[in-house]
Amino acid sequence: MALFRSKEATTSASSGVLVAAPAPGRNSAECMRVGQLLVGTEQLSAEHLAIALQEAAGDVLQFIDIATGRFGAGRAETTAAVADVFGVEAADTRSLDVQPG
Repeated sequence: MALFRSKEATTSASSGVLVAAPAPGRNSAECMRVGQLLVGTEQLSAEHLAIALQEAAGDVLQFIDIATGRFGAGRAETTAAVADVFGVEAADTRSLDVQPG
């Protein structure tokens, strides 16, 4: 019996297990733009941007998690970049003065 592989399937070199290749997400362009803004503000290096883009596979939330968690991009700068790319306003919560009730 012949075994056929899907075009989207690849073999992992380390384990020899058949793994499905991740399909590019629907927000790949937005991830790239957020990443470019982070590189421009020196929050992310070009190498880290490439790694984050590859691992996030177009998922903006995953991309932000990788950029902030693994590579140490600033949260305020990341929030500003996401707000700029998606056209929404971002509040700077550091400037809020909360009075106890």
